[in-house]
Amino acid sequence: MGQREKVERRPRPGGRSARVVAAVRQATLDLLLRQGYDGFEIPDVARLAGVHPTTIRRRWPDKQDLVADAALTHMGDQIPIPDTGSLRADLVQLVNEVVAVLARPPLLALLRTQVALADSAQIRIASRRFWTARFEGTAAIVERAIARGELPDDTDPLEFNEMAIAPVYLRILVTGEPVDDCFIDRCVERALRAFASRTSGPANP
Repeated sequence: MGQREKVERRPRPGGRSARVVAAVRQATLDLLLRQGYDGFEIPDVARLAGVHPTTIRRRWPDKQDLVADAALTHMGDQIPIPDTGSLRADLVQLVNEVVAVLARPPLLALLRTQVALADSAQIRIASRRFWTARFEGTAAIVERAIARGELPDDTDPLEFNEMAIAPVYLRILVTGEPVDDCFIDRCVERALRAFASRTSGPANP
């Protein structure tokens, strides 16, 4: 009976595997933030995570794979999809969430790393996977707005959300211009006007 209890209480391999993956991702993010992309290698991640480098290389063949996975997995959990019952309110909340997330040094460092490594095939694949998932999530805002009659039936969710959110990324990652409430309101208003005008003329102020 004692032996049976030991068997039943033994942690499942899947649980340990998940803990190892989480530890490796967190160690990668910590090193990326503290030392930059060029400041560490896989053995450094292994030491910080408490695992053997071979364990890391089985899942992530090289450093680019590791950084892409850790960064984009972390970023994917940061921005909730609002559902206020109003397209305008949803969009304002979403853009504000994006701005708040990009104001955090770790997330900003991750995005800049993603941009700096855009020539890497692994980074491009991981980035495409991340942005596809993000826009699939934010598509719900547009789909609900169409159902409520706030947008034309043929509105493309990707184009709509790009129009509203892309200027924020441009200012934060490229130009360094301020992103304040007035700027956010203008981004939202431009998207609403552009897509509403396709069927009903210019939107009301």
